[in-house]
Amino acid sequence: MHKKLEEIITKTKTDLVKRKQQVPLSILMETVDRQKGRPFARAIRNPKKGSIALIAEIKLASPSERSLGTIEDIQTKVKEYEQAGVDCVSVVTEKHFFHGDPVFVAQIKDFTPLPVLEKDFIVDEYQLYEAAKSGADAVLLIAKLLPKEKLLLFVKLAKMLNIEPVVEINDE
Repeated sequence: MHKKLEEIITKTKTDLVKRKQQVPLSILMETVDRQKGRPFARAIRNPKKGSIALIAEIKLASPSERSLGTIEDIQTKVKEYEQAGVDCVSVVTEKHFFHGDPVFVAQIKDFTPLPVLEKDFIVDEYQLYEAAKSGADAVLLIAKLLPKEKLLLFVKLAKMLNIEPVVEINDE
């Protein structure tokens, strides 16, 4: 695994320990609303313009680019994306390296009727419950971060939570 990716995963796991202490999984599970979200899969299967679905991304920073925008820019960007005819919005919610926050999901959903994909480094089922609580319509699962059995479990859990799993695969 790439050194920066290892650093991100280590920080993610450290943060998870703290979040689980603050709100145990059993309590988090009770607070999740399993209502059906906005139709992410349908939106990308039936694009508004032409034959290619467009997913526009909100990302405030990256490990290589310290600033790609501010929290104040989010609403403006979402409205511009919507006017441009995108089919969905994705938002990077990882805090330390991308300056994201899961609360951005709900904020974006307040600005637009488009489905929202939450992008983070999902390594624990706890994060899927957090995504459900934030109102994510879809969630990114990165195959190279998870053993096959865990990936399959996360796909099933996401579906059970009415979240569309989007699986990123980098090889056969």
